[in-house]
Amino acid sequence: YCVALVDDRSARLFVVCMGEVEEQQKVRNWVPQRHSQNEHSPRIEQQHAAKRQQHLKEVAEAVDYLHQEARFRRLIIGGAVDALAHFERELPPHLARLVGGRFSAPMYAGDQEILREAMMVAASYEQDKESQPVAELVTRAAKGQMAVVGADETLLALKRREVFELVVVGGLKLKGYQCSACGLMAGTHA
Repeated sequence: YCVALVDDRSARLFVVCMGEVEEQQKVRNWVPQRHSQNEHSPRIEQQHAAKRQQHLKEVAEAVDYLHQEARFRRLIIGGAVDALAHFERELPPHLARLVGGRFSAPMYAGDQEILREAMMVAASYEQDKESQPVAELVTRAAKGQMAVVGADETLLALKRREVFELVVVGGLKLKGYQCSACGLMAGTHA
C-alpha cells in the first residue's frame, strides 16, 4: 500500500510492501503562512487557501503517478489533521476509493514510526472489512432475508444446495453426525 504523509506545505510518499517501508518522493511547495486572528486579512487567507489547494492537488497527482508505477491496492493518509480532509477532496475518485484510513503524525516522523502507524491503520481497515459481511449476514438472517446462522440451519441449507456464500468463523470445530439414509448432517445429536 501507499502512505501519503501530508501537511499544508509538504508531503512524503511511501510504499509499504511485505512489512518494509520505502520513501518514494518528497513534495514541497511555498504556501503563505496563516496569520493570527489579530492580523486577520481576507486577502492573505484567500491566498493561503488557494496555494494550499494547489499544493494538495500536486500531491494528489504525485500519488496518482505512484499508483500507476507501483499499482498499490490501498492508500493510507497521515500527517496534519487539518490538511487531511482538504487533501482527500483533491484525490481523483479511483484513489479516493483506495483510502483505508488516516493517522496523525508530524512530517519529521521516522520511517519506522510511519510504518507502525500505517500498519495499525491497515490492520483496523482489514478487520472492519472482514467483519462487514458477517454483520450483514446476521442482519439478513434476523430479518429472514435469504440468510441463516448457526450450524444446523447452515448444514440444512447446504444439503438443499441453497448456499451462495458461506461465512465460517476461523478455527471453528463442530461435533455432529450424518444420517446414513439421507446424508443430512447435524451439529448436535437429536
